[in-house]
Amino acid sequence: MPGVKGYLLVDSDGRSLARTLPDSEQIGSMIVLIRLAAEKMRTALDLERLRHFVLGEGETSFLTVFPLGRYLLAVEQTPQPGIDLPQAIRELVVRFQRQKG
Repeated sequence: MPGVKGYLLVDSDGRSLARTLPDSEQIGSMIVLIRLAAEKMRTALDLERLRHFVLGEGETSFLTVFPLGRYLLAVEQTPQPGIDLPQAIRELVVRFQRQKG
């Protein structure tokens, strides 16, 4: 996908299942903790669901994390004008889930 620099797929304990990002063990455990905090915020604000969250939105790269059931997919990306990467990844995940289901 255009703009993707790397990815990390972890289970609910932060164990790396697939990756191209360096420091995957550290990143995995941190995004699990951040997801727990984001879920608490979602509940407190009475929001329907958590689609994704963004860390370190910057000029060179940032990390978008997608909860996928028991898993988390973290995608490091570079800003790409005109490309809604979170939407493209959500669509990819939905297509994958339909194929499996």
